Parts: sequence; C-alpha cells; structure tokens
Amino acid sequence: MMRRAMIYLGLAASLALVACGPAKGQPQPARSGGRPCPGGGVIAQTLGGPILIRAVDRPVRLASACDGESLAAHVRAAAPERRFILVVEDLRAGSQPGVVFDVRLSPNGQSLGTLSFFAARPPGQAGTPKRVSYDVTRDVRAMAAAGRLGGGMTVSLAPSGQPVAGNDASIGAVRLIEQ
Repeated sequence: MMRRAMIYLGLAASLALVACGPAKGQPQPARSGGRPCPGGGVIAQTLGGPILIRAVDRPVRLASACDGESLAAHVRAAAPERRFILVVEDLRAGSQPGVVFDVRLSPNGQSLGTLSFFAARPPGQAGTPKRVSYDVTRDVRAMAAAGRLGGGMTVSLAPSGQPVAGNDASIGAVRLIEQ
C-alpha cells in the first residue's frame, strides 16, 4: 500500500494560491489553541522565477510565507485535523528530460515519490500548467515535533538517471499548503 498519494492535478484543476491565508471574506481556521490562524493557505514557498531542472540533485529552499512566523511554529500550532500538502506547480518542458525525478523532503530526506514531465507544456505556451501534489502531513508534523524545521524546509529533485542533454524542464514554484 502506498503511504503517499501523488495526485496529478491536470487541466481541470486550478489552484490560485499566491498569499498566506484564506481567500478574502473566508473564515480563518482555528488553531489548537483557539487563536485565528494566519495560514490556511500557502505557508511556505520558493522565491523567484522558474527553476531549471538539470542533471544533478537540485535542492529547492522553501521560505515561510507568513509574516513574523517560522514554519516550525506554524506547523506546531496547527490544529490536529489540518493537512499539509506539498505542491510542485507549473511544470514546463519544451524538450522532455527523458527521466523522472525523485522528490525528497529535507531535513529528513524522506522520499515523497517521483516527478514526471510527461504532458508538461513548453515554456510560454498557453493553457493550464501541470501540477503535482504530495500529502506530507505526517512528515512535516514529525519534523516539527523533533525540532528539525527550525532552519526551514528543502525539497530535493534528483534525476533517476542521466537527463537528455539540452532539455529545458523547469518548475514554476514549490509551495507548502495547509488545509
């Protein structure tokens, strides 16, 4: 039985998450202490533009998306029923890399599954971009409880073999979402 569900959110799905917190006018979820949660949406994300994926293990650093609160503090304060989902979005490839990539969550090095650029659109082409998500609730809560999120979180993308030379595979962003 697979421990993680890898869900391909294809053409029909749309995840417009760009800021920390629920949509304007939506109720804020309660934390275990009864305080309003500044999250409930994107709580950590990569910064900058597209990230080219090459022939080496590519660590991608996630920064807290919530002002004044560390990722570790946010995870520890989240109500027990809340889930944490890692979303790799806007996968693009003009030429296929010819391999899949192992997605690992650090600092614990836990493998989440693989990432494939099959059916990814070329850069600049219109249409709904490809997204892949992983349920990382157990891993993130365990890292926070063990004090291993103090320095933040890194996601590594390691090729399963030698990618095709000259491929231009990229990802637009990696986000950790609380829901």
